[in-house]
Amino acid sequence: MSGVGPNGGGEWARHNNLTAPLAFSHNLNRVFPPELYASHPEYFPFVDGVRVQPAGPPGPVNWNPDLGNPEVAAHAASVARDAFKHHPDDVSFALGVNDGLIFGESPETLALVTPPRWFRGRPNFSDLVFTFMNRAAADLARTYPDKYLGALAYYWAEETPNFPVHPQGAPFLTTDRSQGYDASFEQEELALQDRWAKSGARRLGMYDYLDGFGYLIPRVHTRLIAENLRHARRAGFTDYYGEASPNWGLEGPMSWLVAQLLQDPEQSETLLLDEYYRRYFQTAAAPMRRFFERCEEQWMRQPGPPYWLKYYRDEAQAGLFPPTVCRELRGLLDEAARTAGPPEVKARVALVADAFALTERFVAFCEARNNLVRHELEGTLAGAAAAQEIQEYLRRRLRLTLYAAWLGRTQPLAMYSTKLDDFLRNDPVFGATAEVLRSAEPEAAAPRQKAEAVAENLEGGKAEGGNLKPETGNPRPEAESLT
Repeated sequence: MSGVGPNGGGEWARHNNLTAPLAFSHNLNRVFPPELYASHPEYFPFVDGVRVQPAGPPGPVNWNPDLGNPEVAAHAASVARDAFKHHPDDVSFALGVNDGLIFGESPETLALVTPPRWFRGRPNFSDLVFTFMNRAAADLARTYPDKYLGALAYYWAEETPNFPVHPQGAPFLTTDRSQGYDASFEQEELALQDRWAKSGARRLGMYDYLDGFGYLIPRVHTRLIAENLRHARRAGFTDYYGEASPNWGLEGPMSWLVAQLLQDPEQSETLLLDEYYRRYFQTAAAPMRRFFERCEEQWMRQPGPPYWLKYYRDEAQAGLFPPTVCRELRGLLDEAARTAGPPEVKARVALVADAFALTERFVAFCEARNNLVRHELEGTLAGAAAAQEIQEYLRRRLRLTLYAAWLGRTQPLAMYSTKLDDFLRNDPVFGATAEVLRSAEPEAAAPRQKAEAVAENLEGGKAEGGNLKPETGNPRPEAESLT
């Protein structure tokens, strides 16, 4: 599992019997470095009549080699062979596709992707990706019959190819399994796992997106995780990789539960969760269990169709935890704080409470922003009332940013990252202020001055009622909900 290294996570991983994964992930930009273009431009994607010359670091890796070209697979096998020569204890070498969607349009590549095929609403390039993998594996097998070439069954290549996978290929199936709140998606995913189990690969991995990074809300889906791990292991999957980056304060038992199920997926997740709440939260076990179960209910009840990494770095995620639900959850945390006995239990409850306070501020901020945008679109922003609404938006925005900074300094385990740029980029204040100024009558100086002051205060980090930035020291921002 990635993302559990900082702040003692390495010790946590060892304590929970996690091991290093097979090498399998994005690696073709290193197997085919930009300097290789000078001697072998034919290895690189053919687009609009020319070969794409990749930029060196830190240029974007939005391309893949010309995977349809047999010589590309031969080069990849040669690089893998050299790596095993110098590192004979390695089990696998990574040939995962780059994290980019430029594959090119050479005749060899087009032959493997036409006629167009689709899976989960995206182009299906599995035949292209695994033709390349099979060719490289067959080449490697002549000298290293006991080694593996790790691969990604990723995004445009999640579906099984129309032919067996070489036994020395080790694909990792990437799926956002949190989308199993939709029953049809969950059934499709389990059927996909069954197809991969029959693909011919001896080593076969699951890749889960357990990310806390990119979410300011609890993203708890313990039952889905348990169901998928159990099904995959029964089907024949042998390996696992979880892209974790956990928000320890918002996701509660998620990472711990995964670590336990990896040792034996047939364990009862109910009994494991009983152990988690009883041993970790002790006297506060009951309200804390209800808190996380209620968070999971919100995720599982979400509306709309599933899609890959839904709500990732997306401000719309706030809609899953409306103010009424936030107040209910805050009540459970308050109850847990009252029942927490030993100091370590109080600290554990406080970690969750402090993390959820960021969710509350985020929801309150989004509510104010949505109201402001709606009134601007309706043309109802005018006068002192509009200026007050703009100020309320600014106040909530500032409270969110100040609290995020405080949380990152004082509770680094609570949230993997409290960077807010993704969630603050759609700022309506200047458009709203302009609307107020346009609507003001020439003689109505007070509303105009009020609106102009709002715009000036935004730049200075202030809002009505004074500067909300701490002047001295490091005071803990108020913990109550701002809704």
